[in-house]
Amino acid sequence: MTRPSILLRLSALASLGACSSATAIDEAAAAMASHSISIEHLNEIYTSEVSADFGDSEKLWATNTLWQWKKILGEISSAIRYSNYHSYLGCYNETGLSGNQRRQVLDNLFTPYDGKIFISERTVINIDQRSCYLMSAELGVFRECLENAPQNVTEHFELQPAGPSMKMLEGFYDAITRRLLGEDVQVSTDKGTINITQDEDMVIDLTFCPVINYLIGDTTKPEVTFKSLAREATDFMVDDSGVHVKDRDFFYQAYNNSLTDEKPSRMKQWHDVVVNVTSRTDDQGYNRCLNYTIQESMVLTQTMGGMAQVSFPRDETVGREDEECIFYLVRAMANHPYICRMDLKGKVKTNDDDEDKNQPKMEGSGAPWSKGAYGASALVSVAAGLALNVLL
Repeated sequence: MTRPSILLRLSALASLGACSSATAIDEAAAAMASHSISIEHLNEIYTSEVSADFGDSEKLWATNTLWQWKKILGEISSAIRYSNYHSYLGCYNETGLSGNQRRQVLDNLFTPYDGKIFISERTVINIDQRSCYLMSAELGVFRECLENAPQNVTEHFELQPAGPSMKMLEGFYDAITRRLLGEDVQVSTDKGTINITQDEDMVIDLTFCPVINYLIGDTTKPEVTFKSLAREATDFMVDDSGVHVKDRDFFYQAYNNSLTDEKPSRMKQWHDVVVNVTSRTDDQGYNRCLNYTIQESMVLTQTMGGMAQVSFPRDETVGREDEECIFYLVRAMANHPYICRMDLKGKVKTNDDDEDKNQPKMEGSGAPWSKGAYGASALVSVAAGLALNVLL
């Protein structure tokens, strides 16, 4: 009788430990979520697919944010975590300070965590209300940082884990849909409509998060190169029929595990893309999208100025499975912790071109995503790291 009782006590202690751990993570996640950025404020900072994906539901957005933090904090001691880093949008919103003064506050806040917290050199936005930056950090470090910081600083600090919807510019989903139909793309900005006449290939710029510069420049880790990171990104998308993508995707998890009663149409669309593509793996473990289009055909080439180009052949006839593969590729990349933004790139012509013949045509990112100081959109690059071009 002694042995069973010991086993029962050990089982009870293990359960208690698991519950205590889960409770601690829940409490820590709730504390971190108190620094979140609402959809309303996010839309003032930059354009994204958050409103469209979440149906402008602040409640659903809060559920997503809390889930993200639980995921981040729960992975610290996990043997199966994908990465030691996560990406964020961070802002300091103390009024009465200049942008330089706000940056100095953040630099002072992060100094004890050199090599653990990374912040872009340039702002995403710098206005009277706030200054915002792209950020990367080791898992759990922001929690420690804010717990040790003075309240008069933390009360002005906003931090939002960067999920896929944040990384895609506004209209991104519809733009790809129209492009697959062979249509031109129009993007609305504060200055009017920008018409994007696509070339034969559509280009998507991926802005890497600040941690990439650190990883590639770390002389103590010569094995970490652009090629190794590119190979890692590919593995992230295809390993075990997309296991990493499904594990990190809130829409997939929410839809499958009943995390919320709110299920906007876009949630189902993204969920279905992931499910449909990853479920096409045959008995031999082969998946045309994952193993052929992404793993075998996709080519990554580093170009000048910290740029790179990812390309893969496009068949003249694009079927439903190929369309879903493209959307899966986009969704998978947006879930990667090293990627902070995704922009369309093409030939850009503003409405004013027809009225002002002296105005030069702009070529570059097809949809500006950073709101300017006066509320107008601005074609700016905030990448502290690299950028990728994906030819679809």
